[in-house]
Amino acid sequence: MLIKLSIFSFVLGLAGAACTKSNPISCVDEYCQDPSLPFCDVDGALEGTPQTCIAVDCTSGDVAGCRGDSAIVCNADGNNYDISHCDHGCDPVEGCKAVSCVPNTTKCGDHTVETCSATGELTTQACAAGCVDGATPHCAYISPKYLPEVCDTPAVEAGGPIATSSTYDTGVDGTCNGGVVPQPNGPDICVLRFKQFAINQGVTLRVTGARVLAIVTDDALRVSGTLDVSSDVAGVVGAGRNDNYGGSGTEDIRGGAGFATNGGDGGASPSTGGLAYNPLDLTFLVGGRNGGVRSTSCGGGGGAGGGGATLISCRQTVAVDGTIDASGGGGRGGRTVQSSNCPGGGGGAGGYVVLQGVDVRVSGRVFANGGGGGCGKPASANGLNGTNGAASTAAPVGCTPSTDEGLGGAGGAEGFAPGSGGPGAGTGSTARTPGGGGASKGFFQTYTPAGVVPTLTPSARSPAFQPNLPVPTK
Repeated sequence: MLIKLSIFSFVLGLAGAACTKSNPISCVDEYCQDPSLPFCDVDGALEGTPQTCIAVDCTSGDVAGCRGDSAIVCNADGNNYDISHCDHGCDPVEGCKAVSCVPNTTKCGDHTVETCSATGELTTQACAAGCVDGATPHCAYISPKYLPEVCDTPAVEAGGPIATSSTYDTGVDGTCNGGVVPQPNGPDICVLRFKQFAINQGVTLRVTGARVLAIVTDDALRVSGTLDVSSDVAGVVGAGRNDNYGGSGTEDIRGGAGFATNGGDGGASPSTGGLAYNPLDLTFLVGGRNGGVRSTSCGGGGGAGGGGATLISCRQTVAVDGTIDASGGGGRGGRTVQSSNCPGGGGGAGGYVVLQGVDVRVSGRVFANGGGGGCGKPASANGLNGTNGAASTAAPVGCTPSTDEGLGGAGGAEGFAPGSGGPGAGTGSTARTPGGGGASKGFFQTYTPAGVVPTLTPSARSPAFQPNLPVPTK
């Protein structure tokens, strides 16, 4: 009986042992006990079933994948995988990432800013104007003429293309999203500030108002449509037309305004055209001068000067493949004011447009022509108004009288000097008054960093661009 019980107990013990033996394929506890299945595929990334012990046959040093920030690498015997922690992250193909830079640093490269992340990943930013080294390396940007600090702070508004023709009035504070910058002794500047800006082809942006205009972008600025800051005899005046800031204009009562050249004389003697002056001699940005006014008893009547504007790309290119027009307005025709028979007014000078960027490229059309003088007054009617400066390279015209009143002098343009007004004829009740003189053309100016030559190949221009000048970077 004792012997039989011992045999029963032995069999029972074997049965109990068979029920508690662990599965050699499973590695729930991340431990593999079978030497032929040595590696625990915890997440199933290698053979598809998580927490499974798998066989290994590999080439020493090969990378099988990543487990978080650790690399799975074949061991020296090729029969198992080692788990190696990676200080700078793991690449599933290459394994532990090599450090290509010093983590958490920024430095200048060759016209680039190189930034190294905390994990040793290197990124580069191209710098059109080069990189400025120092405590905070950064892409260089220009310090523009008239607005030397405007590029220091990046724009808040994204901006983008203007797709519908519209009008901006620089006299409205809300228009100047970049603020209004006072200029000692000159007109205020209305700043339009965007990350980027464009006027689409076929679209016209008309800009008027007493303040001169500055369009300033961080990145590209392109005019493919029309930027119009011109003035006209109908009373629409370009942004920042010159209310006699600067210069030594002596355009008496009927002379055309001077700017790039002297203005044309009025038809009566004495009636001197305004004298030429260089805007670079001024410390502020301004448009073309207004034409000569009539005598005190006759009030105003001189044409408004073309607008003043600067287009600035802080870090990239100003491109013009459309049209910029900053022409002056024609003088008003002669008329009777408070029983006085008044002469025609002088034309307004073309304006002043300044393009500034890391590069400047012009392939479109640019104009800043002078306005024509107004015709004198006929015996029993008002004289004809002078012709506005045209967005054209054609020979300008002033005003052709209908009878014996004085003609208006033609406005100035590239290759054409401003014309003088003509005298009136007759006396007493048949007296006709003199016409006004034509006004000077304006200026186009560019600024780029030292060593950068702008590409100025306009398809039409009047006047020509002035010699390029250097703008500092910082």
